[in-house]
Amino acid sequence: MSSDLSKALDAAIKRIMIPHTKMTLVEWADSKRYLSSESSSKVGRWKTSTVEVARGPMEAYTDPAVKKITIQSCTQLLKTEFLNNIVGFHIDQDPCPILLIQPDEDMAEEWGEERLSNMVRDTPCLAEKVAPKKSRDSGNTKGKKKFPGGYIAMIGARSPSKLASRPIRVVLGDEVDKYPASAGKEGDPLRLAEERSDTFWNAKNVSVCSPTIEGDSRINEEYKKSDQRVYEVPCPHCGEFQEMLFSSVSWPEGKPEEALYYCSHCGESWNELERIHSIQKGKWRATKPFKGHAGFKVSKLASPFKPMSVLAHKYEEAKGDPNMMKTFVNTQLAETYKETGEVPKWEGLYRRREKYPIGKVPAPGVVLLMGVDIQKDRIEFEVVAVCRNRRTYSIDYRVLDGDTARDEVWDKLESCIWETYQHESGKYLPIHKVAIDTGYRTTRVYQFCRKFSPNMVYPVKGSDNLMTPVGTQKSVDVNQHGKNLRRGLKLWHVGTSVLKNELYSMLQKEEPLDVESFPPGYCHFPEYDEEYFKMLTAEELRKEKDKNGRERLYWCKIRERNEVLDCRVYVLFLTYVMSLHKYKDHHWDNLESKMGISSNFRRMESIEPQKKKIKIKRKSSDWI
Repeated sequence: MSSDLSKALDAAIKRIMIPHTKMTLVEWADSKRYLSSESSSKVGRWKTSTVEVARGPMEAYTDPAVKKITIQSCTQLLKTEFLNNIVGFHIDQDPCPILLIQPDEDMAEEWGEERLSNMVRDTPCLAEKVAPKKSRDSGNTKGKKKFPGGYIAMIGARSPSKLASRPIRVVLGDEVDKYPASAGKEGDPLRLAEERSDTFWNAKNVSVCSPTIEGDSRINEEYKKSDQRVYEVPCPHCGEFQEMLFSSVSWPEGKPEEALYYCSHCGESWNELERIHSIQKGKWRATKPFKGHAGFKVSKLASPFKPMSVLAHKYEEAKGDPNMMKTFVNTQLAETYKETGEVPKWEGLYRRREKYPIGKVPAPGVVLLMGVDIQKDRIEFEVVAVCRNRRTYSIDYRVLDGDTARDEVWDKLESCIWETYQHESGKYLPIHKVAIDTGYRTTRVYQFCRKFSPNMVYPVKGSDNLMTPVGTQKSVDVNQHGKNLRRGLKLWHVGTSVLKNELYSMLQKEEPLDVESFPPGYCHFPEYDEEYFKMLTAEELRKEKDKNGRERLYWCKIRERNEVLDCRVYVLFLTYVMSLHKYKDHHWDNLESKMGISSNFRRMESIEPQKKKIKIKRKSSDWI
């Protein structure tokens, strides 16, 4: 018998004959887990005391009474390493079948290739139990890794067959708010996976994610079903425990670097060092009765890695931008963002029309964008001028009558795209970009878009389920072998729900007393008729149950015609394609210079609102 074979046999006998000591997840991680340089700024041994908020969820995992764990957390604090520790613990101490679910197959493979492989490589007790990928018959593939006594399968939430195939003792759901509403036709992917663990008396089900929209966040729904634990820390002055809330953070106007936390009991301020010390002494408290389901919610204020000043600075950047504010609330505060979908009153928008000519670009306007909606017997489009602070001026709205199955109406649209509009400075401005809806006459729209540069005319498809303004691009041109053409036409996906909510927020901004102090995102309109404004406000956000019984938010038509709203949403989409929401003053200076617009025409001093109303100034809070 060779010496290598003899050593391997001895090691196997020791693993079988020497009983493992019963360790908790915290004990195992503190004694055996090593952090990888690719995923952590601090390489070396794991220390739970470094991230004290992790202690509660880790202790709950090895508590026999806890069957289910939900973590609603901010980003970069708790979620990923918690899952890593669970997987490492089972490989080393308690082998069993494990299922880890990511939103899609690519993310599942990426987690296995990066997170898991690096942890196994750098943690000695795991490296000796998980065979290298290159070894023959190792059972180690992209989607599955075996170890003595068990395995971990990594799958995407869109695969119903993989979600409901074999029994699994431990189910780990990562980024659950990004899962589809249904895995094919089988139903909720999280429920499908959890059903696989029913045969195990010691099963564990874990879900982790940052929340998204109120009423449409899977992780928030799961947290509400739990005992809803919050992380409380003692005040360094009065000693009273409290959950740290962003509403208790304050700073002088324009100086987020001077942010301080104020105790909700005694009112004393905490500096950054006092906050860090308080975090180390914190503890979890359940706010609902425990019934086998432990839930944890924690914000960036409990993070030892980011000071309050960074959080305050991010809030300052997000103010005035609904999408940035939603990201801040979700990823930093670990709270759901409430999208009311409240419909602006069309009568109010109609009354605040302004006396600038239709077809002319007022002085502040710089970039002209066009949104196009296709119907059976007509094409409708709107041209909008965008200027600094994301303010917009509607320049033109037209209906091109004609059968969209015939060329004549498309020829009219092509002529309209190449039109120029006179600026108040005297210059003529072209249309920069065009977005055309592909929901009707899809192939005809593709054919039309191929006439133009792909950086000018964009075929788009709206999706209410997409949580970002701009989604992925999909190639629609293939060669004779069915492969995508690298320079072929691309279909752009549009997050219509996100953009409608943002547009409605912009429409509800009030007309200022001073004509030079319009708020960011304010929408200006010429003297359109009533029908335009009715179509602009033709949908509202409602909460309804889907076929799986989950309550979800849907945009519903409250009027028959909504073409103006669709066109305006596509224009807003184009502002994100051009990154106009990120433009600073020097960007606009450069753009105005290229367009030949004099700096004398940057302000709209010659345009007065049609009717001036007396308004009462109200004191507003920075925090909503």
